[in-house]
Amino acid sequence: MKSLDIKKWLNLIFITSFSLVFCVPSHAIVSDILYKSVQQDKLNHYQIKSNDIAPLIERIKKNSLFKVEQIGQSFLGKPIHSITVGNGPTKVLFWSQMHGDEPTATPAIFDLLNYIAKETQAQWRKSWHEKLTLKFIPMLNPDGADNYQRYNAQGIDINRDAKQQQTPEGKILLSMAKIFQPDFGFNLHDQRRNYAAGDNKKPATISVLAPSYNKTKEVNEVRGTAMKLIGDLVPVIEHFIPGHIGKYDDGFSERAFGDTFTALGTSTVLVESGGYYSDDNRQMPRRVNFEIMIAAINNISNKQYLKQSLDAYNAIPMNNEGGIQDVVIRNLTVNAEHSYQIDLSFIMNIYGNKKAKINEIGDLSSLVGYFEFDASNCQYAEGKAFKLSTEKPLLLSDTLYFRLLKRGYTHFVGDKSALKITTQYPVVINPSSVSTNRPKLNTSATFLLKDKSGIKLVVLDGQIYDLRTNKLLNKAGT
Repeated sequence: MKSLDIKKWLNLIFITSFSLVFCVPSHAIVSDILYKSVQQDKLNHYQIKSNDIAPLIERIKKNSLFKVEQIGQSFLGKPIHSITVGNGPTKVLFWSQMHGDEPTATPAIFDLLNYIAKETQAQWRKSWHEKLTLKFIPMLNPDGADNYQRYNAQGIDINRDAKQQQTPEGKILLSMAKIFQPDFGFNLHDQRRNYAAGDNKKPATISVLAPSYNKTKEVNEVRGTAMKLIGDLVPVIEHFIPGHIGKYDDGFSERAFGDTFTALGTSTVLVESGGYYSDDNRQMPRRVNFEIMIAAINNISNKQYLKQSLDAYNAIPMNNEGGIQDVVIRNLTVNAEHSYQIDLSFIMNIYGNKKAKINEIGDLSSLVGYFEFDASNCQYAEGKAFKLSTEKPLLLSDTLYFRLLKRGYTHFVGDKSALKITTQYPVVINPSSVSTNRPKLNTSATFLLKDKSGIKLVVLDGQIYDLRTNKLLNKAGT
């Protein structure tokens, strides 16, 4: 056999082996029509607050299928509830919004509860109801959720309080672990939208981990069970978002709850919801979380995971932090002290102040953006600042703004009360820093792109506006 043929044969063996690892899901995927019928309304937001779920919990209390309990209070006295369904000996605990600004799994839990309660799912419910007891804590950190912050009201990261137990929320979760004694735990989080799934240049929309229980990262039966279960969940994730699954580093932290639960004997699965294209409110990972939980219920009840090897888990690519940028502009010429060509990228704070900063400059061929633009025929130019004056207030309409942009004004400085904004386009006021004759790291992504005919594009806090077509090329988050 020729050398080339051998390489082809080995590649075929590798591809076939990899495909066999990710076998057919152990349950049927829920149809889009059925999912829409159980999808909880009014939760399509990037921030989910305690008041958003309070009426849902009150409604669930009226359903005899479920047992709703207030299991404690947050630092500021807000109620924390658990919702239990099933009477089986195998116990599964799901908890969400331990970090208040990580809400994606919370609506997915209510989608699942609607699905469980649906009359047409009685037969499915019966298949596991006497085998499993499911307990959900849909919002562990209501104080953080209401302020859209990671930490609780004390400023403490609850997920770093498993050892010291200085937060009421952490005490509630650890107490639940000791009283309920779950066999399986699902630790549901969100991650930054700039993680890539390995080197495949796709966002890590879902990342997973079977947390370690000691510093040597040993795999005992408890952790191995979590790995096998994750391996059986991979095909479900791949069905919706092929190539968008990553794996977290398994470094041990005795302060973290996932590691602590594993040490206590709970096979723990960390699920982190990340970014997806044109999906600022993370509705795709919400759907996938829903499917993951259904698949887990089926898999645990029929013990399908016992047939799985560790190969599927080990084959998941590692998370690549920073591998996905919000915007990448390629092949941009800069004529400063010297002439050179670069790529540059922005990170956009789409969940906060909506501002964007230049994040990377140079050869970015290894990175990919949610939005990309080829600037081969353009060169960089700094924008001018328009000075505001309270003596001459400015009514910024689309027409006036367009004229200012054509003249090279990209941002406004001064008393912002002197500017009344009626334009539909992004406006940059008093940026903390802007680049001058060449782009600089960590400055506002606000500048001009010129070609031979003059100003072609203006970049306003990372959003690119084409002055010749009068179109905004990328909205925040695309």
